[in-house]
Amino acid sequence: MLVDSGFAMRGGQLQVKRLASGLVSLGYRVFLLAPEGSWLARRSPPGASLVPWSSRSDLDLRAALSLAIAAKRRGVPLVHAHDARSHAAARWAQLLGWRGTLVVTRRSCRTPRGGLKYRRGVARYIAISRAVEQSLRRAGVPRDRIDLVPSGVRSNLPRAGAAARKILRTLAGATQAELTIVAAGALTAEKRFDVLTEAAAIAGRWGLKARWIVFGDGPLRPDLEERARAAGAPVRFAGFFESAPSLLQAADLMVHPSESEGLGTAVLEAMAAGVPVVASRTGELQRLVPRAGGLTVAPGRPAELAEAVIALLSDSNRLSRARRDGPRVARRFSVERMVRGTVRTYKKALEMAKERA
Repeated sequence: MLVDSGFAMRGGQLQVKRLASGLVSLGYRVFLLAPEGSWLARRSPPGASLVPWSSRSDLDLRAALSLAIAAKRRGVPLVHAHDARSHAAARWAQLLGWRGTLVVTRRSCRTPRGGLKYRRGVARYIAISRAVEQSLRRAGVPRDRIDLVPSGVRSNLPRAGAAARKILRTLAGATQAELTIVAAGALTAEKRFDVLTEAAAIAGRWGLKARWIVFGDGPLRPDLEERARAAGAPVRFAGFFESAPSLLQAADLMVHPSESEGLGTAVLEAMAAGVPVVASRTGELQRLVPRAGGLTVAPGRPAELAEAVIALLSDSNRLSRARRDGPRVARRFSVERMVRGTVRTYKKALEMAKERA
C-alpha cells in the first residue's frame, strides 16, 4: 500500500506513480492512497487500486484511523509512506492498533524534526540520496535501517524535436535570436526562484540574449511575477504543465537554484536528455552536475548564478561535454533500478517483521 498526501504534482508524486506502475508490472497487488481529485489520484496507473485518502496535518487522527482501516480491510502486510504526513498517519495508525510493516521514503536532506517519529515504528527507511541518508542519521536513525534507493528518471531520451522547441520558445516568448533557459519546481521559498529572477535580470544587463521560463506553481507565484516585472527580468512563470518534462528537453540550458535538494529529479530528467545544467551546490547535485559537464554555484547568490549561466553558454566544449555526459550520468537513475531497489527494501522489512513475530 503506497500512501501520499500531496495534492499537486511534484517530484515525489511522480516517483510514487512510477513506483506503482513498476510494481504492477512485476505482478504485485498495489493499493494507492491519495487525496481525491489530486494529481496522483487522477493519474493512478492501470492495475493499481485507488483508495481516496487525505491528511490535514501530522496530528490528523481521522487520517490515521482511515489508513489503519484501509490496510486491515485489504489485508495489506506493508504500508509505504511517501511524505511526512503519510508517515505521521502511519505511526498514529500503529498506536491505534494497526500491526503491519511500515516503510518510509525520505526525500529531503533537511534534518527531520521529531525524533520519536523517526526512531520508532519504521521497519526501514528509503533515502533517495547520500545527503538524505546523512540527514536521517543526524535524526538518530541507525545506519542499518536505511536503504539508499535513488529516484528513477526516464533514460535514453531522444533530443527534443522541432515541435517541442517551437512550443517552448512560444511559451517563453523567445525570438529566434534568443536562447531558452528553463527551470522547474514548486514555487515555494526553499526553491529560491527569487534568486533565479534576479539572476535573469543581471544576465540580461550583462548582455545575455535569453528568455527564462519556470514550470511549476505554488503560493509564491504572484510575488515572483511582481519581482520579475519590477526587475525587468526576462522570466515567465508558466504554471503547471503536464508536458513540462518533455518541454525541458527542448531548452538550451536548465537552471536549478534550490537552496536544499535531496536529489533533484527535474535536473536528472534534463541531464537524461542532454540538456546542460547550472544548479545550486546542494545535496547530491553538487556531485552529479559537474560529472555531467554542468556548473554549480553557492545557493542564494544571483550574480554568481548569472555568471555561471553565461560562462556555460559561452563554452562550446563544455556544452558538448554536457550533451554527451548528461545522459550517461542519468542512466544510473533509471526507473527500473528504483523499482528493484524498493522491492528489496520491502523484502528486508517483511523479513525483519517475521523474525520479530
